[in-house]
Amino acid sequence: MNILLRESRIRLESAGRLRRLVLTNDQCLNALDAEFNDQMMRVLEYLETDPEFRVGVLTAEGRGFCSGMNLRMYADDAADIGFYRQWEEVVDRLSRVEAMMIAGIHGCCVGGGLHLALACDIRAATPDCRMSVTGATRASLLPGLWSIWHLPRIIGMGRARRLILTGETFTGEDAAAMGLVDHLAPEEELPALVDGISAECLGNASLGVRLTKRAMVEAAAQSRGEALSAYLDMQARILKSADAAEARASLREKRPPRWG
Repeated sequence: MNILLRESRIRLESAGRLRRLVLTNDQCLNALDAEFNDQMMRVLEYLETDPEFRVGVLTAEGRGFCSGMNLRMYADDAADIGFYRQWEEVVDRLSRVEAMMIAGIHGCCVGGGLHLALACDIRAATPDCRMSVTGATRASLLPGLWSIWHLPRIIGMGRARRLILTGETFTGEDAAAMGLVDHLAPEEELPALVDGISAECLGNASLGVRLTKRAMVEAAAQSRGEALSAYLDMQARILKSADAAEARASLREKRPPRWG
C-alpha cells in the first residue's frame, strides 16, 4: 500500500484503484470530534478528485472501529451546533462517494461509528463486535440523522425505535440478522474477507455501477418522476461511454471486461 495522505486520525492508502481509509486514533477508540471531522473532509475531498479511485475500504487499527462521539467534548460544552452540522456533511459526503465503499468493523462500532459504516455500501464485521446505534439519548442528545432518517429504512421503524431510544447494545452477529451487516468473519480472518470483497468489487467497477450507486443515493430524496429523469440522463451518458463500448466488446469476444 502507498500512503496518499497521513492525518493524525486517518491514513489514506492506495493500491492500484483501491483506496483504504484507516482510522488510526486507537488511544481514544477513534472517538469523533471536530478534528476528526476536518480530517475526514480533507480525505473525502481528495477522493472526490482522484481519477483512479474505484473501490474504497474503511477500517481501523487497534482495538475497535469507532466508539462514537467523544463525550468529553460534550461534557466540556465544546460541541456547538456547527460540530453536528459538519458531522452530518461528513457522513453524507461519504455516502455519496461514487466508488463502492466497504466497511471492515471489529471491536466496537457505536453511534457515529455505526453511521460511518452505514454510509458504506457493504459492511463486514466480526460476530462478537459490540455495536450500538447511539449513546446520545443517554446524554440528552438527538442521535445523528443516519439514525433518525436512514436506519428505519434499513431495518424497519419498530426495530429502529427500540435500538435508538434504549441505546441497546448488540453484536455483529445480531446486526447481520437485522440486515445491518452483510458479511461476518472472526477478527483474524476479517482482513482477508474484506480483501476478497474489494477484489470482487474492483472486477465490477464500471461507470455503470458507479452511476447506479449515485442514482440510488439521489433517488431517496426524489419523486418517481425526478428519479426517472435522472435515470434516463445517466443511462444516456453510460451508452456513450468507453466502459459501455468495452462491455459490448467483451461480450462479443467472450472475455472479462477491462474497465477504464
